[in-house]
Amino acid sequence: MKISEMFTMVRKELDDTSSPYKYDNKRLLLGLNAFGRDLVALGKDTTLSSAMTLTANVNYEAFPASYWFPVNARIKDTDIYLPLTILRGSNTGEIDFLSKEITGKPQFIFIKENKFYLYPTPDSDYELIIEFVAVFDKITDSDLDDEISVYLDNQYEDYILDYLKMKVLKKNNTEFNQIDLSFNRQGGYWDKIKKIENLKYAPFNAKNRRTNGVSNINRPDYS
Repeated sequence: MKISEMFTMVRKELDDTSSPYKYDNKRLLLGLNAFGRDLVALGKDTTLSSAMTLTANVNYEAFPASYWFPVNARIKDTDIYLPLTILRGSNTGEIDFLSKEITGKPQFIFIKENKFYLYPTPDSDYELIIEFVAVFDKITDSDLDDEISVYLDNQYEDYILDYLKMKVLKKNNTEFNQIDLSFNRQGGYWDKIKKIENLKYAPFNAKNRRTNGVSNINRPDYS
């Protein structure tokens, strides 16, 4: 289905026959891109970064601009890959201070001010490989004649239609409340989508994959 056709269906179901449309392309694109971001956040669209070189005695590297957040990280020590623990939260300040004082084989990584910080500070050069969730590229007016499958899994078309209606309706609207419940209740649309998305995900360390039910993964870029 084309994006423009999807928008036409939403307007028809909401009985929007006004001129100009009450639910115009701008509003519907906001909703479509919100769905895309929510979907990406479930962890499907992971990608490996190009290998980065960690320099001895330097405890940080720049964060790549085209990525959202890291899921897995590892360093290559000779021919062995060693996992790094990704730290989140308030304990990073103390670790940041200590990383300037202690050198060794990096064990931890965290984000601060658009940089990756490492602890301990690398005692020699290492290759750093990180699996990221990529930033969802916005769908724009110029994309309306594209198939939805170019940007999102087309098996979610019905969910997207309901999501768009929910996004443009007022929150005290009865139909909004019904759709919102369909998405967010236990066993609802988001839970169903998450189960499907989890089956598509396999981190680069298959032995420690966080998803059950995925087997026989054959990805040349994963170890």
